[in-house]
Amino acid sequence: MGKLSSITVIIPAYKPDENLPSVIEGLKETGFTDFIVVNDGSGPDYSEIFENVGNIPGCTLLEHEVNRGKGAALKTAFSYCVEKRRSVRGVVTADADGQHRPEDISGCVEDMLESGDIVLGCRDFNTPGIPKRSVFGNKVSSKLYKLFYGLDLGDTQTGLRAIPQKYIKYLSEIPGDRYEYESNMLFGISKYSLPLSERTIETVYEDENSSSHFRPLHDSMRIYKKLLLHGLGSLIATVIDIVMWLLLTGFLENHSVGKDKLFLMILAACGARVISALFHYFYSFFVVFDKEGGLASFFKYVLIAFGVLALQLVVPAGTGIISSNLPVAVCILIKCVVSVIAFPFVFRILHLSVFKKTPDSLKD
Repeated sequence: MGKLSSITVIIPAYKPDENLPSVIEGLKETGFTDFIVVNDGSGPDYSEIFENVGNIPGCTLLEHEVNRGKGAALKTAFSYCVEKRRSVRGVVTADADGQHRPEDISGCVEDMLESGDIVLGCRDFNTPGIPKRSVFGNKVSSKLYKLFYGLDLGDTQTGLRAIPQKYIKYLSEIPGDRYEYESNMLFGISKYSLPLSERTIETVYEDENSSSHFRPLHDSMRIYKKLLLHGLGSLIATVIDIVMWLLLTGFLENHSVGKDKLFLMILAACGARVISALFHYFYSFFVVFDKEGGLASFFKYVLIAFGVLALQLVVPAGTGIISSNLPVAVCILIKCVVSVIAFPFVFRILHLSVFKKTPDSLKD
């Protein structure tokens, strides 16, 4: 009981039902004493609910004048904790609809206090009654997170997260205002190897989770924005690589009479790779990774690019050059296949190594 009093419970709320005060009272009975509820621009129709919340002892009510999104609500609470809750041992985020049981919330907090990890409340998606869209969405995102971020998670979309005090400031600085913020949080956790663990919880769904404000297409686009942008950049870079390889091969053959054709093809492949790599670096730097890593990222990228180029020359199939008699269409096909295979691994290298600069809030 005493441990829970050192934790702040954060509840972002947008157009909650009348059960929100009872959710908080249930958590108080478990042993929590400090709460921050963020009214994310719910409007005048919900003023009575939030008035009742604000009258609960130990509950601080923060408000957005207009709806800014779940991520913005969480960051408002995190920033408030940085300023006003410096003595707490950590925070735990929970949904406003009562889907997280008090005992599961306290269990995640106890695991966090014992291990020092960021602890995620992981739903068991084999449990009957969970909406099919939630099961499908989570299975897809879990595989993508493992492939691209190196995170092996059973539940990537959980709103129940227990966070040690030393990480709160960093999390308040992570970009994103809506549902993508929670994904960006996991993105940052993997990037800087923050300790992370999961605890299996039971989640109650009512009316097929009809109270959720998640918009499948629109919000999924936000969540997977970095991967989609990386995919677009990789596609353009591959096209540039192929087009420049064809142009340089033709140019060198016309202006280097007597030279070995295979040598000219390799030389053209090197030139094309340099041009496409330059595009891919600047695209990744400005568009995908938000200029993170500074000038140092360029030198890291150059080293990796030269390493990949060397590998492609050692393994001829990598550049699509097996012999000078190989049809151009086959060379292009091989290049495309290699690019597809390399796609997730390139992203992980860029994410975990190249475009990386430890923020001040994570430095000891």
